[in-house]
Amino acid sequence: MLTLDTQRIGLGKSMKMRCVKASKYLAFSLGGAVVWLSLGCSPSLPPKADVKQCREALTRALDAWVAGQSPAQFKLQVPAVDFSDPTWDRGGKLVRYQIVNEQSVGVSARFTVDLAVAEKGPERKRTISYNADVGSIIVVRPDF
Repeated sequence: MLTLDTQRIGLGKSMKMRCVKASKYLAFSLGGAVVWLSLGCSPSLPPKADVKQCREALTRALDAWVAGQSPAQFKLQVPAVDFSDPTWDRGGKLVRYQIVNEQSVGVSARFTVDLAVAEKGPERKRTISYNADVGSIIVVRPDF
């Protein structure tokens, strides 16, 4: 670290304190810049989701829901798929479904699905988008 001989160059005590603070600030700033730059140099993005594999996982989950399985029962299946839908979690019954669109979006897959759901009353229809990501397991979540 660079030091100043404040006595020799005639600087007072307050100037010495300013120099110490400035050198600490500079060291902190440089350290922060190194950390910030290293974060930007991480490896590439996660692999792009295989739309076919994600569609199969979504179909398995929706078929289990139509068959009357609980979310807890579905989570025990192998290969594992982490699927969540608030209506299913609340006990709603999926009467039928149709996947009407699928697309690759960034590293994810997105599916638009028409659902017919019976939940405390008559059947109602709704259209929902699900996002799917692939890692050690496939994760499918509604896009709200």
